[in-house]
Amino acid sequence: MAWHNINLKGTYHFELSEKLPDLEELMRSIEGYLPVSEK
Repeated sequence: MAWHNINLKGTYHFELSEKLPDLEELMRSIEGYLPVSEK
C-alpha cells in the first residue's frame, strides 16, 4: 500500500496584489493527477 500525502501545516505569508491567483489554472494540475496503483 502506498500513501500519498499533502502537508498543508505551517505558517504562510501572503502579499496583497492587484491580481488574484488563477485558481482554475492551479487546480488543473491537481485534477489531472491520477495515483498509480502499485502491483
